[in-house]
Amino acid sequence: MDSTFEVLYGAAFLDLCGASMLTMQLPNHLRELGASLTTVGFIGSIYGLVQLISSPLVGGYADRHNKRSLLLLCFAACGVGYFLLGAVSSLWCIILLRIYLGVVKHSLNLIKSALSDLTAGLSSPKQLETQGYYQSACSLAFIISPPVAGYLIQMHHGYFIIGVCVTLIYSLNAVLIWNRLPMDGSSHSTSKLVKSTQSSPKMTKDSKDFTADASQSLTQKSFWSFLTLPDVDRTLLLLLLTGCFFHSFSAMIWRNSSTLLYREQFQLSPPQIGWLISFNGCVQAVAGLLVKYITKLLPRSLYQLLLACALSTFVMLSIGNLSNPSYLYVFMVPLSVAAMLSKISYQSYVNQTIGKGHTAYLIGIMGSINSFSRLSSPIIVGYLMDSYTSAMSLYVAAFSTTLAAMLYFTVEFKVRINKSKDD
Repeated sequence: MDSTFEVLYGAAFLDLCGASMLTMQLPNHLRELGASLTTVGFIGSIYGLVQLISSPLVGGYADRHNKRSLLLLCFAACGVGYFLLGAVSSLWCIILLRIYLGVVKHSLNLIKSALSDLTAGLSSPKQLETQGYYQSACSLAFIISPPVAGYLIQMHHGYFIIGVCVTLIYSLNAVLIWNRLPMDGSSHSTSKLVKSTQSSPKMTKDSKDFTADASQSLTQKSFWSFLTLPDVDRTLLLLLLTGCFFHSFSAMIWRNSSTLLYREQFQLSPPQIGWLISFNGCVQAVAGLLVKYITKLLPRSLYQLLLACALSTFVMLSIGNLSNPSYLYVFMVPLSVAAMLSKISYQSYVNQTIGKGHTAYLIGIMGSINSFSRLSSPIIVGYLMDSYTSAMSLYVAAFSTTLAAMLYFTVEFKVRINKSKDD
């Protein structure tokens, strides 16, 4: 394997280790500072909004300039931001720092974009292998960092200590990129990162589309031009995208409510929360290895999606009525399988239903939908947990997943009607 790939995998691992250590503890830290659950959700939504606005700008700039230099700048800026985030105790300062981090925290998008550049022109198995290594590095970060942060937060000034550790991690990441990715582009792979992607001879039109998708952005013009393509059934497309939104929205609700739920409903300590999140990461890694056997039993993408919706709904309703936190470890297993099935089956089902000729546009649109879900879910979770019970957000997540399943059924029904008309 080219050392450039190894450096980027290592950078992704360190990036997620550092960011997750602090951000996973942020909701509980805000609660200790006296913030309401709605305020916690508002701060999360502010970060999502800034990311949604800044991602296309940073992604477009990175496609035209030196990704290596921009990555170094992101690591340095994040190191400063996370250090200050761990040091301040004012809610207004935290809000300002989350806005600042929303502007500069694009390192993972840049790494994914760089990997896309490096694999442009390579075979499909090689590209899938690259993504597999990248996902493994990310999963490993979520296995290691939560327990470490759970123990550090219990120390005197624990949140500040975590902020210092995160700053050191980002400094190490910057040194790694500086030393292992030389500025002169001495290797073939490194030269692709130094040069503009527009001038790279191996960058085809499709490769550029996927590079843009790595930043999870899609321009409004591209979105509406796709909806008006003559060979696409717009009703079918909108039903699919609506299903995608409710499915993504349910996942984001769980992501934003789980840490608070562990504390508010189950009264778990920070180390217990850390180990539970780490266990979830382990199960997801194992589920990734077992998914191919599940897909052999359910070869159709629709059945995989429906199974994912059924498992998610069952788990959300069960955890919402759970009194013994020990059973949380049991429910992490089907939840992780459902998450993995959703990741691998949705894109396949969309391609089968709409057609493979629009894959890049579809990925971009779904990236925008995921960004909107990431933006709206934190404040909704905060309001629901503040105004009702801690489990209310899980009931909304279960309802959202059920709506997604109903929409998938509607899409399948419409597809069969269209086929019968053609026959």
